[in-house]
Amino acid sequence: MSDLIRIAEIEKNSETTIVFSLTDFKGNRYVDVREFLKSDTYTGFTKKGLRFRAEMLDTFIGSLEKVRDVRDGKAEPPPQKADEAGEAEQ
Repeated sequence: MSDLIRIAEIEKNSETTIVFSLTDFKGNRYVDVREFLKSDTYTGFTKKGLRFRAEMLDTFIGSLEKVRDVRDGKAEPPPQKADEAGEAEQ
């Protein structure tokens, strides 16, 4: 990750933090949400996370708001295709 700008962090557990950052790569700006591990054997970013183009951020936030609305009972989940219903449980 080059030119990483850490924006926010959430403590997941005593060894793992979820880091929200902006990064530039090959002339494009990205949002990066990645686990940062600090343990006796390794300290640094892991492969667990996601990166997407910064211009997708509003769409990403809108999707998270939909997840929150379903979680809070303010909205019903959209109809699920038969092959998609169990994917989140894997």
